[in-house]
Amino acid sequence: MVVLHRNGVRGESGQSRKCENSERTESLVEGVYPRTGRVLSARGSELIIVYLVTFRLDPGEYDAEFHELNDAIQVAAEDTEGYLGKRTWHAPESEEALVVYYWESLDAIESFGADSDHKEAKQRWTEWYDAYEVTVTEVVESYGSGFGDDADPPV
Repeated sequence: MVVLHRNGVRGESGQSRKCENSERTESLVEGVYPRTGRVLSARGSELIIVYLVTFRLDPGEYDAEFHELNDAIQVAAEDTEGYLGKRTWHAPESEEALVVYYWESLDAIESFGADSDHKEAKQRWTEWYDAYEVTVTEVVESYGSGFGDDADPPV
């Protein structure tokens, strides 16, 4: 695992060295991610690896019980240590949606997965979705320009 700190020191398997470019480290803090082999996100004075859980869904019929459970699950996610945020996209040509949750560790994802409301929703998915798919991803790299404060991850 690679961890970069604001002081420009990079640790890898217990070793450390000065980053080649201290300006690069400052840009990391601002949310611009260089080609390090890992995507890192600012969190306090330490930069962390980011994991994504992408929930692809084809919605069915939502009822009041769905909305209550969905709200409880969002609160549980936000209360889980290691939760960084989420983004939602809707396909313009269909009702399909993608909800991407950002996490700082696999342990955080596992902790959230143990939530009782989350477990209940997983068991009852056929009541509210026509189809769903979950993908867990370790982000290796992210770069781009033009999104400003809306850049990923949403921390």
